[in-house]
Amino acid sequence: MTRHASFRILALSATALLSFAPHVRAQTSAPQTSAPQTAAPAASTQNASFKAALKQFCPTKNLEFLKPDTLAKATDDFVAALPAEKRSQVVQLAHPGVAACAGSADESCRTAAVLGSVRYLDLSVPLAQSVCSLKVACRDWFDCSAEQAAVATAPAPPAEPPVVAPAPEPRPSDLAQNPQTVEPDEEGPPTPAPRPAPARPRTAQAPQDLETAATPRPSAPEGGGTARDAVAGFYGALGRGDGIDAAHFLIPEKRGRGPFSAQAMSRFYGGMRRPLRLEGVWQVGPSTVRARYNFVARDGSRCDGQAVISVRETAAGSQIESIRALSGC
Repeated sequence: MTRHASFRILALSATALLSFAPHVRAQTSAPQTSAPQTAAPAASTQNASFKAALKQFCPTKNLEFLKPDTLAKATDDFVAALPAEKRSQVVQLAHPGVAACAGSADESCRTAAVLGSVRYLDLSVPLAQSVCSLKVACRDWFDCSAEQAAVATAPAPPAEPPVVAPAPEPRPSDLAQNPQTVEPDEEGPPTPAPRPAPARPRTAQAPQDLETAATPRPSAPEGGGTARDAVAGFYGALGRGDGIDAAHFLIPEKRGRGPFSAQAMSRFYGGMRRPLRLEGVWQVGPSTVRARYNFVARDGSRCDGQAVISVRETAAGSQIESIRALSGC
């Protein structure tokens, strides 16, 4: 009887374990199966990062190329619009990281801290949806607002067709007035009013001004220049659309990354409607320089910009360590 009772107890135990096993398996395997399922569609889980959510909701807009200040503003606007309790949670969670970012060159560090708390609170998806709603599309680093402004400022594209249409109209009228040689000469200057045509001469002339202004500045990378010379030389090269020369004024670890690569700077600053013009450079500290400049981008949008530049003394002379744009461009 004892042996029979023992076998019976073992059988009951095995049956109980088998009946309980599916529950244990469901509980232990649920996280493993649910994680890949939610990661694939980048659903609203903490596994879905902000970048992954961007790829899900607006993959063709390439918003990972947004400038740090643009992304920072979009993130701040999103957090400000959250309910008070949620907003307080984001701020409290991000506070240590934001405090550690004090003194950083741009908004990248602080934004990364905020994005970390946004992800922890499972807000990456709504943030991505908010950013995707921005009327911005990017093609490359520093080439985001260009296409958007071209789409948003609908009058600008029409300005190009009138370049072709009005041109034939005045010319016949000029031909009709050819007997009066004085009048065609007076009407000649207005005909360049279509800006695509004059834009090319201006593009050629503006770099010349910048080159003359920057003639003493290329000496900076060779080791003899001051912090002010390095900044002036950098912006002078950007005015010429010469990303390779501009990169020489940057510290080596800054040159090959994203918007500061020679290729990206040449593409952006070389395609301006009106090249960058350096208006002034001021030394505001031992290693800090302030610069003021302006340009008209490819899409016709104008930038009146200011920046604070940190300069480091290296074996090659004064070289730019970081740039903080004060005006968003």
